[in-house]
Amino acid sequence: VDATCLHQSVFAESDQRFDAVVFNFPYAGTFCTLTKHHEHIALIDGFLGSVSSVLRHEGSVWLTLVEGQFERWRVRDLAQRHGFHITQADAFATSYFPDYR
Repeated sequence: VDATCLHQSVFAESDQRFDAVVFNFPYAGTFCTLTKHHEHIALIDGFLGSVSSVLRHEGSVWLTLVEGQFERWRVRDLAQRHGFHITQADAFATSYFPDYR
């Protein structure tokens, strides 16, 4: 599934909506250097612009990032631009995802 086109995914076509959408460790498929971080920003921006099409009203988005990416990728600004509010920021808890390796 292309995270930047969720409105065109099978989920959107079925009118299925979710209480929460989780995107663990988004990665634009390039080696992350300071000169190419704009590709990761574009991925997060596209995801946040698309996720509301499969999210229930009052639903939540869980975005898991590596330390420093939140600031470097300007996630707070991107979230606000798409009408989202950051309500919590915590370290990744594997207990929330027992099958995650």
